[in-house]
Amino acid sequence: GKRRLPLLVTPGFIQSRWDYRHLPNIYLVYFKNFLNELEGEMRKVAGFFGIKVDEAQWPSLVEQVTFIR
Repeated sequence: GKRRLPLLVTPGFIQSRWDYRHLPNIYLVYFKNFLNELEGEMRKVAGFFGIKVDEAQWPSLVEQVTFIR
């Protein structure tokens, strides 16, 4: 079935961050994206922060932070 994510923040909290999404030092992440495409999202976050990761390390990193085992 369809997974439902718990609402952990209020609409006001979300709006307060959304208003600043255009700034160069703000990177919004969506939990659902991490569930659906963990490695791709991890790569995007690393890229945003300028973190260089050796290609050979990615499988191990993804395995270590997997949400569902």
